[in-house]
Amino acid sequence: MTSSDKRSFRDLLDELIGLYKKLQSDDKFKNNNIEVTGDVDFLLSNYEMVKNSLPEEAINEMGEPVRSLLEGLIKQLRDELS
Repeated sequence: MTSSDKRSFRDLLDELIGLYKKLQSDDKFKNNNIEVTGDVDFLLSNYEMVKNSLPEEAINEMGEPVRSLLEGLIKQLRDELS
């Protein structure tokens, strides 16, 4: 995939958030040994509020170092939810 073919980091974040919310609402994925506090939800809601005010280029630049991690997480969540 060339750099011009890569999905924007914002698109990757949006997909990850959507998969997280889907996973969070699915009872078969509830695990009593894993406790997620409201911090994740707080972080996600803040991102949702500011994402359109941040320039796409800035988001892509900040996110590039964690792109492969994010793509791996998305793949894992897709596999879990399918």
